[in-house]
Parts: sequence; structure tokens; C-alpha cells
Amino acid sequence: MRATLFLLSALVAASLRAGPNEAFASLVHQVESAYHVKPVHVPFQGLTGMAGSVVTPFAMRSLKLAVFEDLPQDRKRLRLAPPGDGWQQAIRTWSSDGERVAIYALPDRGRIRLLVVTDEEDEIVVIESEVSPAEFARQIRKETDSGDSN
Repeated sequence: MRATLFLLSALVAASLRAGPNEAFASLVHQVESAYHVKPVHVPFQGLTGMAGSVVTPFAMRSLKLAVFEDLPQDRKRLRLAPPGDGWQQAIRTWSSDGERVAIYALPDRGRIRLLVVTDEEDEIVVIESEVSPAEFARQIRKETDSGDSN
């Protein structure tokens, strides 16, 4: 009986802490629970992760995407809980038109995992990606040197 209670309490404790692999699911679940919505189906989403390393300049390895559309415009803005252990908030911005963006980063086995959350009037997008730090830094330098902010 003690072993069962210990195992059960360990499982509950583990489920309350979102590790690196559960961070994306945790943020998506927070949006789903708060607004009682499911993400929109994105055609060919499974192929985007494979194509990412070929198409992007950041040597991206994986891509997870959840898009929540048609949210009530008068809704109370969601304050998301941090994604989990080890994740650090890198950027948080608010624009004058109400758009919010938060970017979280986590070093992971020589790569950087990024979680990006955008919150607009009627849409929330959650993205997780894994990028090469060297390629990411090179691209940032290139953009900074060229003066191109797009």
C-alpha cells in the first residue's frame, strides 16, 4: 500500500512540473482550458518539421504549431504560467494595437529550444522549435549588419 501511495504521489508531482518535452503541451493546454477551444487543424503540419532544416537559415530541427482562432475580442487576456523547469523568458513585448509576444528559450543538448507565444485580439499562436545556436547567432548578426528588421 505504501509503495502504491508513493508511486501515485511521484506521478502526480511529475505531472505538475512541465519538463522540456511537455512545455509546448502545457502552454497549449492552458489556452484550451481558459477559452474552451481546440487548435485549428493545419494541413501538412507534420511535414513542416522535416522541411524546416532545409528551408530556414537557423538549421531548425523540429516545429510544433498550435493556432487558436476566432477567440472573443473582448476576452480577458490570458497570463500563461511559465513553461517549466529550465525555460527562461527571453523576450516579452506588447504593441500599441494589443498584440503580445513572449519568447522562452532552453539550452538542450547543444541546441536551443524556443517557445514563442503570440496573443492578438482574436488569435493565439504557440510555436515550439529547436534551432542551432551557431546558425541562429549568425543569422541575427547578418540581420543586424544589414539593418533589415523584417
